[in-house]
Amino acid sequence: MFAPNPGYVINHLAKHPESSSFILAKNGETLISYQADKRRPLASTMKIIIAVEYAEQAAAGKIDPQQKVSLDEPNRFYLKNTDGGAHSAWLEKMKEDNRIDGGQVTLHDIAKGMIRFSSNANTDYLLNVLGVDLVNERIKKLGLEGHEPLYPIVSSLLVPNQLKNEDMDENELESLLRDLSNKEYREITLKINQEIQSGGLQLSGLNSDESPTIERVWSDRLPRATANDYYKLLVMINEDDTFSDDKEKYLRDLLEWPMEKSSTKERFVHFGGKGGSTTSVLTQALYAEDHEGNTYELIMLAEDMSLLQLYDLQGSYDYFLDKIFDEPDYWKKVQEKISS
Repeated sequence: MFAPNPGYVINHLAKHPESSSFILAKNGETLISYQADKRRPLASTMKIIIAVEYAEQAAAGKIDPQQKVSLDEPNRFYLKNTDGGAHSAWLEKMKEDNRIDGGQVTLHDIAKGMIRFSSNANTDYLLNVLGVDLVNERIKKLGLEGHEPLYPIVSSLLVPNQLKNEDMDENELESLLRDLSNKEYREITLKINQEIQSGGLQLSGLNSDESPTIERVWSDRLPRATANDYYKLLVMINEDDTFSDDKEKYLRDLLEWPMEKSSTKERFVHFGGKGGSTTSVLTQALYAEDHEGNTYELIMLAEDMSLLQLYDLQGSYDYFLDKIFDEPDYWKKVQEKISS
């Protein structure tokens, strides 16, 4: 049942146009564009936007990537059992690589932890360092018209705690959460973020133990964008001269961590991006350039999945990518299937 199968990805896209988007481009030509204008939850793929703003500010000298930061700062935004072990894995890597000096790491290490390990604690810390408003202004400057504003991820996990009371059952809480406007939801999240930042709310003694129903609301309400938004963004990174050399240096250093593997270097000159997942969402935006000079951009956004669908899609996706890169005409099979 769980055997990796590249065809599963194709079949899922074909069977679920209402909840799936996909773009594949090669050498500046869009080969496949499927439900590309539909807004869908981004999960951690949205962290590419934060990486862009980080690169902009680092190149402009507004932040110092080598600034030493106490681990207490990102740890302040860590909420147990909510990130699949991402933050703990990053901390362990910092220890293994002797990157911790007197309880401190560099700001660049924190940014790397946001992308490579997908630490939500690092993400929220960086959002506060860079400025949430400036990050969202960057979305507008990039012309990503379908992209919703970002907000702190960890703080959004605590919105149900902020709203529920002892007399409220799960159905009432779900209705309340879903009935909030996007603006109201973001405002509550930002208020919680301010309390964490000021020390008025400490997460060290808290656990997130929301039911699958309430967790699903959180997932559904994550910032959304279209596949076209991320295609446009990846082209800026991979194809044209939108970003200066200084900005691109920082950005590629964050996004292209897979290039540390010898197997990736054998196939590509550049390979980077960011994926994300929840219990019902799987997303990925990646770009590549091979040794023959061929460039690729690939975006998939899938939502509203059961756990079984999620596991099957996750388990087959890397094999699907191998087909895309190894078989020049494989995209035609994908196009034929989803078109029919």
